[in-house]
Amino acid sequence: MKRLSTTTLHNLGFVLVLLLIATIAWQGKRTQDALLETNDEIIDHFELITVGQGVLSSLQDIETGMRGYVLTGEPEYLAPYDTGREKLLRQRARLGEILLARSPAWSPWLAQLDRHIGARIGSAALNVANRDRAGPFRDRAGVGKRAMDRLRDMLGRLEAEERRHLREESAAVRHQVERGRLLAWGGALVILLVSLGTLLLINRNLRARHEAAQRAEAGEARLAKQQAFLRQVVDSDENLIFVCDSIGRIDLCNIAFADFVGRSPAEIEGRSPTELGIHEALAPLLDGDEAMLASRKELRRGEVPVTGPDGVIRWFQLIKRLLETADGRRQQVVTVAVDVSVRHQIAQMKTEFISTVSHELRTPLTAIRGALSMLSDGTAGAIPGEARPLLDIALRNGERLVRLINDILDIEKLDAGRIELQLGQMQLGPLVDLALEQIGPYAREYGITVRRMDGDDATVQTDPDRFAQVMDNLLSNAIKHSPAGGEVRVGVQRQGDSVEVSVSDDGAGIPESFRQRVFERFAQADSSDARRRGGTGLGLAITRSLVERFGGQIGFITADGTGTRFHVRLPVIAADGEHDDPAGDIDAATESGANARVLVFERREDCAQGLVAQLRQHGYDCVVADSAALAWRVLEEQHIDALVLAVGGEGEGGLGFLRVLRDRKGFRHLPVVVASLTASGDAADIEGGALGVVDWLRKPMQPERVVEAVRSVLGRDRQVPSVLHVEDDPDLRALLAKLLQGDRLHLYPAASLAEARAQLTRRHYSLVILDLGLPDGDGSDLLAELSNARPPTYVIIFSARDTPTHDNDIVLRHLVKSRHRAAELAMLVSRYLTEWPQGRNGGTA
Repeated sequence: MKRLSTTTLHNLGFVLVLLLIATIAWQGKRTQDALLETNDEIIDHFELITVGQGVLSSLQDIETGMRGYVLTGEPEYLAPYDTGREKLLRQRARLGEILLARSPAWSPWLAQLDRHIGARIGSAALNVANRDRAGPFRDRAGVGKRAMDRLRDMLGRLEAEERRHLREESAAVRHQVERGRLLAWGGALVILLVSLGTLLLINRNLRARHEAAQRAEAGEARLAKQQAFLRQVVDSDENLIFVCDSIGRIDLCNIAFADFVGRSPAEIEGRSPTELGIHEALAPLLDGDEAMLASRKELRRGEVPVTGPDGVIRWFQLIKRLLETADGRRQQVVTVAVDVSVRHQIAQMKTEFISTVSHELRTPLTAIRGALSMLSDGTAGAIPGEARPLLDIALRNGERLVRLINDILDIEKLDAGRIELQLGQMQLGPLVDLALEQIGPYAREYGITVRRMDGDDATVQTDPDRFAQVMDNLLSNAIKHSPAGGEVRVGVQRQGDSVEVSVSDDGAGIPESFRQRVFERFAQADSSDARRRGGTGLGLAITRSLVERFGGQIGFITADGTGTRFHVRLPVIAADGEHDDPAGDIDAATESGANARVLVFERREDCAQGLVAQLRQHGYDCVVADSAALAWRVLEEQHIDALVLAVGGEGEGGLGFLRVLRDRKGFRHLPVVVASLTASGDAADIEGGALGVVDWLRKPMQPERVVEAVRSVLGRDRQVPSVLHVEDDPDLRALLAKLLQGDRLHLYPAASLAEARAQLTRRHYSLVILDLGLPDGDGSDLLAELSNARPPTYVIIFSARDTPTHDNDIVLRHLVKSRHRAAELAMLVSRYLTEWPQGRNGGTA
């Protein structure tokens, strides 16, 4: 007879076990069904008993309430009487439903029950009614009592019968359970025997598997070699690599990471940074692990500074990825930290170089331009006719050099993402008008007319200074490519949720071969014509980058021989309802209009309210603007006698707004007090400092602008005023002295902070021309001293920086040192405004 194989025996045993399990399950199902059926019957019996007891209880409540009322006549005893009647109706109805569901034969019994219930309720109702008519009354015939006794008897017998059924059904359940238990024990015994046989077969298989395991060990040895090889690869990487589990333990790290923390991999792996005492040092590298474990699959971070055990700060670029097992039970975060310290140092060196170029080139350029301008104007005497062309060449190339330096610095900062924008909500119309006003002299030089087309206006999010640069690039480009006597048209059109600014010319158009490269760097359609037209080839590249930073788009439409139309589209910012009435933000309480009206540009409401309250006590009418757009709207629509300009707060405003303001001829001489305010709880509890700032000028600039600012402040002084010029460049000091030598003033030079402080101790100065970049510190260090001068000293700020952001910060930092309380601060602002030279401000544009 053929011997059955091990697999066949396994299968037979498995089938037998399945049959036994199925039999036990079938019997269990029968037992379960019987138990469920019996359970339903038991529940039915219990419910019937409960309902019967409820009927009897309701009758007792009726009797109790009736007796209490009959004996006392108190109406509150009728509450259980009425409640009992309501409950009796419900309980009686449920009792009938249960009994009739069992058998219609219960109908006569229910009818008899109803008669007794009616007799009992009728007797109770009669007693209540008689009590209402004639006082205390008792059931002398005993009708109610007999009915109640019969009801107790009927319901008691019903309950006894139901309890008998419960006992019988409980006994049947116990019998059924006992049968199931015996069957289960028998089946379990058989299964045990089958399992023993299967166990013997399994032992045979184990021996076979042991042999297979030995073969697997050989494979694992090969795998270990592969893992060792991979470990060598990881350790050979100079980047920091480590793996953390879900509770923060470091499961794996390479030698570079171990060397960074000053430990060996064996000391680190399996322990948390907290246990190793390096958690604080590694915190920047561990930041983000919890977010990775929660939801993210990958995390990248730029330059992260980490201080090593040696105290040296190193910069890393982080890449984190989530690792998990196939079943998702174990998660780990692998971190690769790329050392970018050298790159960071190079970037810092580049930034310092740009700052040096900004100061060291722009300052001498200011002197060169000023000297050439003075020669051209005849300040130093008549220029021979044959020398005039040479002087004009020098002037033009000086301007070209300024533009080239500015464009190169801008394009580098745009590439590095370091250009700072003072974004704010601005009305587009005034910005376009200002650009047309500033480009006028340049257009006249080329014999070109620039015309503003009828159009719309809108509020946009932009940097006014950089927007002016965009418009200057587009307008100068259109002027240069227009024929002599031609016209450049500028339009502003609202298009849905955006607004378009267009600049059109009548030039030859852009050649088709060049159109794809219009916005590339150093791109010019005709290099042979570049010298005649001027330009660096960077203007449109810078323009596109700036427009995109504004959240807008730039494009052009052109055709050969018909000119070119450049258009800039910017998203429109919906005007806030709170700005519909600028003057309504503060209850100005203007009566006759005789008081001077001051615009307070302060974004923080608590600081603005505190300053306004104090200024009103000095007789000023105040209007508050919390954004640049609102400030421009007030300046355009109302007569403003002076401006209080906050610096240092978040958001738009500050010295950047002042620079744009001074570029508008209508506001060139508007009195401006720059203030830094802080509030502490109470809106009226403010403190800070203030300073009368005539202008904020960026190098290089036209020296005539400085002279104009000086004369606007000092032109009406009765005594000969003293002016302090703080500037480290001797040529620039000599140039300004030459420009002002015919004016009625005493000009004192100072080449450093130390010299300036020494000069301030000798005499009072009506005006200080202040360069912020000095060899022994920042010129802003003098601001607090100038703010405390009596009588007031006015300031013209010089800066070679490209953005006013840093200047805002330093003005805030030094003015706030004055620490004037609210009343003192308002008095200081009032003194500046009162003593500002009368008749020199321009009012509105």
